[in-house]
Amino acid sequence: MAQTLRAKHADLRTKSVLDRSAVKLTTFPLTSDMQMQPCARPSISTLARMPESPDFSYRADPRVPEFDDRFPIALMDAECALCCFGARMIDRLDRSGEIRICPVQSVLGKALLGHYGLRVDSPETWLLLERGQVLGDFEAMIRVGERSGGWGRGLSLLRIVPRALRNRIYGGIARNRYRWFGRGDLCALPAASLRARLLRDPP
Repeated sequence: MAQTLRAKHADLRTKSVLDRSAVKLTTFPLTSDMQMQPCARPSISTLARMPESPDFSYRADPRVPEFDDRFPIALMDAECALCCFGARMIDRLDRSGEIRICPVQSVLGKALLGHYGLRVDSPETWLLLERGQVLGDFEAMIRVGERSGGWGRGLSLLRIVPRALRNRIYGGIARNRYRWFGRGDLCALPAASLRARLLRDPP
């Protein structure tokens, strides 16, 4: 009896294996509208990528006129209302009075932008020049806030935001600054202390 049961069990296992081996997988070719497409990468706004250059590299650039670089210099759009607000904040927070402001429309501003591969109409014209080194986008603003002190140090919280996302935000604001915030005149701001910071073209 036991031998009969074992024999039947062996036959069932053999039949199961044979049945599985007889199964054929049917494949269908992909048509042109079914071809797998690579996932599109999200576009990243092209921001100013400061080229690797030695400190004070602009001193050897014949396009850049001589200027006093002992103090930090913020390059900003003098025709942008948002930049005018930023200039007022620098004047209010920087109690040392050391940070200078250079309009990018000035001779010096255009020359420095050209040295770093930028144009006056480039969105990424908010730069900070300090000790011969240059910073751009939010990094420049964060450094200005840290140097000015007070609640300006709160700008360092921006470093919590991933750099790629931070670049996207900055790029969106920079490209739309005129439409969202309007235009201004940095050189016409009334505060005498602010006007004293401006690096103007010689008469």
